[in-house]
Amino acid sequence: MTAVTVKEEIEDEETQHPLTAVSESSTTSGRSAAHWRSHFCSSNQSGEEGEPPISESRICELLSYPVHVRRSSMMSGRRKRVVLSIDDKLKIVEELKRGTKANTLAQEYGVGNSTISDIKKSAPQLEAFAFKMKRTPFSRKRKVMRAVEDQALESVLYRWFLQQRLLGAPMSGPIIIEKAKELNGKLNGSHSKFKASNRWLCNFKERYGIRCLRVARETSSIEAGDWVKQSLQNLVEQKGLVREQVYNCDETGLSWRCLPWAGTTASEDRVTLLACANASGMHKLNLTLVGKAVNPNCFKHFASLPVQYVWEENAWMTCDLFKDWFFNEFVPSVSRHLLERGLEPKALLVLDVAPCHPDETYLQTEDENFTCLFLPADNLLLQPMGQGILACLKLRFRLLLLRKTLSREGCSAADAFNGLTLADAVGLVEEAWRQVSISTLQNAWNELWPGGDEGLDLGIAEDEPPPTSEISSLISQLSGVQQLNPEDIFKWLNVDSNDHGFELFTDEELVDSAMPQS
Repeated sequence: MTAVTVKEEIEDEETQHPLTAVSESSTTSGRSAAHWRSHFCSSNQSGEEGEPPISESRICELLSYPVHVRRSSMMSGRRKRVVLSIDDKLKIVEELKRGTKANTLAQEYGVGNSTISDIKKSAPQLEAFAFKMKRTPFSRKRKVMRAVEDQALESVLYRWFLQQRLLGAPMSGPIIIEKAKELNGKLNGSHSKFKASNRWLCNFKERYGIRCLRVARETSSIEAGDWVKQSLQNLVEQKGLVREQVYNCDETGLSWRCLPWAGTTASEDRVTLLACANASGMHKLNLTLVGKAVNPNCFKHFASLPVQYVWEENAWMTCDLFKDWFFNEFVPSVSRHLLERGLEPKALLVLDVAPCHPDETYLQTEDENFTCLFLPADNLLLQPMGQGILACLKLRFRLLLLRKTLSREGCSAADAFNGLTLADAVGLVEEAWRQVSISTLQNAWNELWPGGDEGLDLGIAEDEPPPTSEISSLISQLSGVQQLNPEDIFKWLNVDSNDHGFELFTDEELVDSAMPQS
């Protein structure tokens, strides 16, 4: 029999087996099996009368029996080191808030109780980090919260990037790098140590969920689109929602007194419209219209307006106006509609990352029955309102505008247009909104949320937009207007298609907003 070495090593919790034949004090290293065999044999010979002798096989068994073992390495195995992602830590924080025991979470995630305790203590920092990175789907896979050295620069650059995306501008890695250098010079001066390297670009993209470099080396935008669709599906299942409870909203500018002349340009008489409807197409909220005047004189004769009217100096949608709309218009209106339909008053609002939209932390009710889901900046094509709803609204508005102008007899087209008031525009745009059909609203969700209408097919025919020929015919009837070619008509119909309803900032304004206030 080979020698048995018993190593006495106390690192983790140790376990002693109940072996009385060999005492703990005699477990020293280096003693041979022959030594212990003679010890047992002599004890066997001098044993008390009547005591059964120890057999040779029992001696061998005792010699091979371990006295001390390390629980972590010999019995249960040393626990592997587990590094949790930010997303996992946030889930643990939520579970702790719901009352789940720390022991249960430790077993579920394969970590120690002390790790769960540390996560609980760092909950404010974790939630603050998630708040900053909420619109970047891949950043929450990160496992550490590392501070960014050039946070002000990256914040300005990301706001610039969002504006360019919303305007449909082409974007690439080299473009972002050059813009970062330019903005850094304006923000930090020529002596800054910032280097816009490819490594920095990769980290910047990861922090903000941007996919815009060479396709061969990039995470596909299809992957991001799938992430958005899956996020929506997860929220719907988690909250137990149906299409009646999922909404989308978006802003757009409307040049309401723009004349259909050759070389038409956007009119100064513009307003911002906010449209909102649900995925079932059964509920359209009243339009919200942002004008420049506090109390327009033309509204004096209205007991109540068919739209929600608010004002801003330049008729832009702002964060404050949107937040006010969310709590004072969206939540009450949706609650009433859902109760009438026999559904629980809870809903999800899908929207884009426009500068006029507050952070999602500010767009939820205390009971979290009304929350928001933001679409990433490079997946705005999934926006339902952008899938023909707003275009249909504007097209029908301009058709109604032409009809109203032709109904004014005895004056030229220019005089008829100039005689229009904001009150006229309110009536026309409200009528145009009512004419947007259920099928148009439903079909707009096919990209983001395919899968049918949950039995809400009411047999409504496809919504056919007014043909260009009809609009051309009406324009030709306007007195004093020269014959327009199809290109001029198209330009007039789309004169405000790039007006997103919120103010765009110059580079200087973006940089000034990041400067510390004196």
